[in-house]
Amino acid sequence: MNKKQRIVEENTVLLDLWHQSQAGDSVAFCHLADKLYRTIFNYAVHFTSDREFIKDSIQELMINVWEKRQKIEIQFVTIYFLKSLRNQLLQE
Repeated sequence: MNKKQRIVEENTVLLDLWHQSQAGDSVAFCHLADKLYRTIFNYAVHFTSDREFIKDSIQELMINVWEKRQKIEIQFVTIYFLKSLRNQLLQE
């Protein structure tokens, strides 16, 4: 399987978890957060070396997304979370 196929398959899995989350499934949202955590944490290190700040920011992001999940339309899950975290880090 090439990289593009892997990315498409991964996004399909993440989108499925996202749609379950939008319907109120908190367990699916936890699985989604677990799958994304390492990727978005490693991305955040490019903006700050304060690991505790990054952890707090990711937790805050997840809470905000959960609270607004019904209004959020996502096509590419990982990209959405990366951009959201970047914006949050830059605001703070």
